[in-house]
Amino acid sequence: LADGKFGLDMYRSLAAMSQHEKNFWLELVAMPARLLRLGVTTAFEFIAANFIRDQAMAIVYYGRPFRRLGASLQGAADDLMGRDAARNYARVYGISGGQEVASLSKAMAERDISALKRKGWMAQRLTSFRGILTVAEIAETSTRGGLFRTFKEEAMARGLDEYEALMEASWRARDHLDFDRRGSGMAALARVIPFLNVSLQGLDKSARHMLAPIARKILGQAMTPADQRALGTAVMAWARLAGLVTASVSLYAMMRQHEDHDEVSEYTRSTHWLVKTGEKWTAIPKPFDFGAFINLGEAAYDAMVDKDPSAAGRWLDSLQYSLMPPSLIEGNPAIKSYFEVKSNRDFFSDAPIVPDHLKGMEPFLQYTARTSALSRQLGELFNV
Repeated sequence: LADGKFGLDMYRSLAAMSQHEKNFWLELVAMPARLLRLGVTTAFEFIAANFIRDQAMAIVYYGRPFRRLGASLQGAADDLMGRDAARNYARVYGISGGQEVASLSKAMAERDISALKRKGWMAQRLTSFRGILTVAEIAETSTRGGLFRTFKEEAMARGLDEYEALMEASWRARDHLDFDRRGSGMAALARVIPFLNVSLQGLDKSARHMLAPIARKILGQAMTPADQRALGTAVMAWARLAGLVTASVSLYAMMRQHEDHDEVSEYTRSTHWLVKTGEKWTAIPKPFDFGAFINLGEAAYDAMVDKDPSAAGRWLDSLQYSLMPPSLIEGNPAIKSYFEVKSNRDFFSDAPIVPDHLKGMEPFLQYTARTSALSRQLGELFNV
């Protein structure tokens, strides 16, 4: 083991633990991840960015952009006001909220249901922890609610009765990105590493929706009527993605003309569309699962138009932002902080935490002009 005797002792201790002891330590390690996930998903910036990404994904997967957007806004109103559409979605096993809400225990959900019977829909949303989180994750819920509405209409147009249409629409809206879809082996990792399961489910959804139907056709496998519909849906999804990439490259070509475009960090350019209005840059989030294709189009533009030999290398580097799921070391705040301190390296910026010219000084004096006053006071108090 890399940590020598300490690592070996740690491994032996973990192997000798009972199940109750393992659960205790798992909860302890999962707490920083839970707090990080809660802080991120309830931030206004994340809510807005998540809505944009979800809408872009829904447009590529299912088409009809204006209809999907209008239905999503209706879905948000349905959920906040407790309308029949939101109640119907809940009755047929729909997911309410995003990953944080979906991760809450069954016992907590049962307590909420009991309280709902006593207090009413809106009162329950404002007087329970789960209800508050559901409202905070309205961007996720509105997209699912909007998809549920449109999927129900599409199912009834094919001749299904109302109950069958409700069940199909619920399944399809849930399958858009199912946070609860995981095996027993992933349950512990999903609690310890924020956004790991949602990242894997996003990649899996893209593979099932856009690659698997075409692969079955190419391999000559038997195609059922459902497989034929899935093949047509996959072909249309690729066509819509090509349109999105073309529009993105056109935007990139216009913004590339600004001299300060390249001053924006590589991470931001890989994960966001950049639009400059006046002297201000605005970053619009790209959908994670399609970011690799959008970035490929932008890299191809640099290679062909600007004759940039480093374009391919930059695109390969950008894959870690658009495709790679979070790791245990960099995903969990507690584990990440430990290894950052041990290696004296900030994993995000790859810069040293303590610069070389400060290493010989007392720990509480190892600060720079960018160190906050609170951090300096804590350093003095604990000599760290």
